[in-house]
Amino acid sequence: MSDTVRVRIAVAVQPSGGWYAYGTQDEDDSEKLAMMEDWDIDTSHIVFVEADIPLPKAQTVEGEVK
Repeated sequence: MSDTVRVRIAVAVQPSGGWYAYGTQDEDDSEKLAMMEDWDIDTSHIVFVEADIPLPKAQTVEGEVK
């Protein structure tokens, strides 16, 4: 099993520099685009960002009770 998960997120970048992002593992790219087009934003410039994100790990924290 890998220590990371690959994500693919749709990002709409506005002419003003603002941005909006949407992504879920359960939808393909066309469904992600359709969701964003329902939002009241400029969707003329949408790109897909892919990244490998580390999976959460259980951690042990040492402490002392006084």
